[in-house]
Amino acid sequence: MSKPSMSKGDLFTSKACGQFKVLNYTDCENVEIEFIKTGYKNIISSIQIRRGTVKDRLFPSIYGVGFLGDGVHKIWLNGKPTKAYAIWSSMVRRCYSAKDHEALYKTYKDCSVCAEWLNFQNFAEWFDENYIEGYDLDKDIKVDGNKIYSPEFCLFVTKTENTVKASAKSHKIKSPKGDEIEIYNLEKFCRENKLSSKMMWQVMNNKITNYKGFTKSTPTD
Repeated sequence: MSKPSMSKGDLFTSKACGQFKVLNYTDCENVEIEFIKTGYKNIISSIQIRRGTVKDRLFPSIYGVGFLGDGVHKIWLNGKPTKAYAIWSSMVRRCYSAKDHEALYKTYKDCSVCAEWLNFQNFAEWFDENYIEGYDLDKDIKVDGNKIYSPEFCLFVTKTENTVKASAKSHKIKSPKGDEIEIYNLEKFCRENKLSSKMMWQVMNNKITNYKGFTKSTPTD
């Protein structure tokens, strides 16, 4: 009988998920391992170990915080991301991608995802019970100003509800006369003053500096 190529206690390193140890060797197709950092356990083949392709489903591979988890919910179906995974990864990205905070999601710098939902499997479970086709995930309609994505605060809303809520926030602008105006609902303000909301949003997002004499108010104004 040939000697096993590995034994209990042997340490190995995966290409993407760090170091793990062998807990039990039955045969080359059944090797129980445990990742040192997360404690995630699995039974895999010795070839996977040698190639370094062992995956830790508790490893925070999504923007340094989110992980796929060990469960029934898939991230891919027929070659495309599942709806649950697409929404989950977008949520994590909004909160934890420093690069996107500068370019796309400046208002999300102080937002976070609850510990339970950093595990995709937990989010997907909630998603299956609550998702309505065509609706958007919202975190602050239930509680105004909320900055935490969690099952307590989140719900799915229509795109119209989401747009109204997004626009119904305080904005400070300067009028053509130089007066500072604080606006709560930019869409409503534009309708009442016959202004293009698209152009005013470009002013507020620093895409343009001036629209019909209206400018974005700065902290030094």
